[in-house]
Amino acid sequence: MKEANELKNSYKKMIPYDYNRVVLEALPGVPDSDYINASFI
Repeated sequence: MKEANELKNSYKKMIPYDYNRVVLEALPGVPDSDYINASFI
């Protein structure tokens, strides 16, 4: 996981799996803005 995304997590040990995480549409000019700590269920 990218360091920039690690800072967005409330809990360090609860992270989404890459295969089912929610990927946001990135904001223009804002790197790493496609990450949210969420998974589809």
